[in-house]
Amino acid sequence: MIIMTASPHGGRRVAGGLVLAALTVAGVALLLRGGEPTPAAPQAVVQGGTVAQAGGAAGPGGTLWPQGPEPGFTVSAGRPAPAGEATPLEPVGRFRADAQGALVLDTDTLRTLEQVLAFRRDRPVAEAAREATSALPERAQAQAIELAERYGRYEQSLRQVVSPERAPQSVDEMAADLQALQAQRQQWFGEAAARQLFGADEAVTARLIQLMREDTAPAASLEERAMRAQARYSAEQAAAAPAAR
Repeated sequence: MIIMTASPHGGRRVAGGLVLAALTVAGVALLLRGGEPTPAAPQAVVQGGTVAQAGGAAGPGGTLWPQGPEPGFTVSAGRPAPAGEATPLEPVGRFRADAQGALVLDTDTLRTLEQVLAFRRDRPVAEAAREATSALPERAQAQAIELAERYGRYEQSLRQVVSPERAPQSVDEMAADLQALQAQRQQWFGEAAARQLFGADEAVTARLIQLMREDTAPAASLEERAMRAQARYSAEQAAAAPAAR
């Protein structure tokens, strides 16, 4: 499920926070439908502690994120944001490193990536990302800059196939598009890193889709079912909050 949100500079961008547009009245989300398939990100392999594209050729923009942690690269369990929690976009947050000096990957990292891309204006991604890495050790700083550049290329690849004019026609289409987006993310970032970055948002979206499936109101539009799903989801979260304390 690919969604679009307005950028602070008047444009549109593909957002990682699926739940934000999953609840909009404009068709719940803008979905990956029609057009040519997104070119799959080349698979990466670890060779002697470095990451190289399978086959030896350099991929677009340089080396690729490994399928799983690179030796010396920590995929942190981190502190995932509570499901559905919105993190303010401004000011831009900071990337974080673990005790070994490696970049932490979690939901907060994804929010920082989104912020870096949204507020970079006309600057190169690496320059904008560097400002959010100033307090990091050298290794984590390099990893964060590489990740930000990769995230920018990932967003660009989605824009090439997103059709803003086309909306989902069924809940089944929404579920299929979520699966397609999950596969894209795994190709670009590796299964482990994609799970750490996007897993919380994807879980919220999957739950909303499930709630929409359970809505059996006759003749209800997707927008109406989405609004009721959001209300049910919010009630679930409110009921779970006291138990979590």
